[in-house]
Amino acid sequence: MTQIKSHSLHFIDRVIGHIFDVPTEKARSGVLVRDIKATLLKWDYEQRKTESLKITGKNNKVSISRTKIGNLVQVNPYKKEKR
Repeated sequence: MTQIKSHSLHFIDRVIGHIFDVPTEKARSGVLVRDIKATLLKWDYEQRKTESLKITGKNNKVSISRTKIGNLVQVNPYKKEKR
């Protein structure tokens, strides 16, 4: 189990999301903090990369740094594909 100790500014940016005024840029949805917490407590899938641990929850994917232990790096909304 990894103890969460910090978060990057990029992580906070992804939690909030953005709406761009420039037509060529795509709006990015934010992620609810309660959904992030749920993923951190109970996740479905784990993928270990050299620099990060990616965990997939019900509706988001969270990346945790493996080099800066316990640092939340990124979060992305996620929807499971229907089969």
